[in-house]
Amino acid sequence: MEWKFHQEDVLYIRIDGDVVFLEDHTIPTMVKTKLDNPDTLMVSANVVNEGALASLHSHPGVALPYLPELQHTEQPSRSKSQLEHDWRASSLPSWEGPEDFKVQKGFKSPFEGHRWLLPHESRTDRDPIAGSVYTETGPSMQDWTVGAQQHYSFLHHLELDQLRRYKFPLWVNPTEPITMNFGCFWGKDVQALREIFGHKSSEMIYDEWVKAGGSRPNVTIDGKGLVSHYSSRQGVEGLDSTDLLDRYRAYAQERVCRQKTETRLERD
Repeated sequence: MEWKFHQEDVLYIRIDGDVVFLEDHTIPTMVKTKLDNPDTLMVSANVVNEGALASLHSHPGVALPYLPELQHTEQPSRSKSQLEHDWRASSLPSWEGPEDFKVQKGFKSPFEGHRWLLPHESRTDRDPIAGSVYTETGPSMQDWTVGAQQHYSFLHHLELDQLRRYKFPLWVNPTEPITMNFGCFWGKDVQALREIFGHKSSEMIYDEWVKAGGSRPNVTIDGKGLVSHYSSRQGVEGLDSTDLLDRYRAYAQERVCRQKTETRLERD
């Protein structure tokens, strides 16, 4: 984003290209919050597993103990078409693997198109988020394994109509930098936002966020409007080796793009 196009009296919504889910009311909710809080520099959506919200979305009951399947298993009881169009976590088998298995720092994808599964018995030290929070050998919160666990947890709650687990009213002036993945702002504030988010590295953004004296930008996260961001920074060796995009696509085809899909099927 070059931040070079703007009109001062226009209200902008920036939607990152890696957004894979948003609730129907997210944009109107953000706009109302911005209009109700005119001094706020920007209103961000409640973006799953991004920026200041990563820790919040990692709490037990929100992040579930999903683990990567370690070996490819054939599923002869279901057709290829069924498998390609099934996004529901309830259709997944239970995780199987060694008792001492843990997702540690530097964990490599087991195979292309692998899934993440819930074990029969949950433990507090083997999944990526638990390792990140409680151990020194676990991955960082920016690791692809943490992203995978967050996304499978999100799809789990989406199926069960439990997205309320992610919700909160407003978070004003968060202590850590937010992201620009889904934000609402006036054109007149573009230059101020560019000074914060125009940096290349997360370290530089953090330094800009927490200036001398402890002051932070006047921004607000609207916890009522939920967005899921795929996170391209985790690359082909990470999230791209899972079947997550297929699952989000299957959800969209079933719940969002039904009319288009039904029309295509009628023509076929």
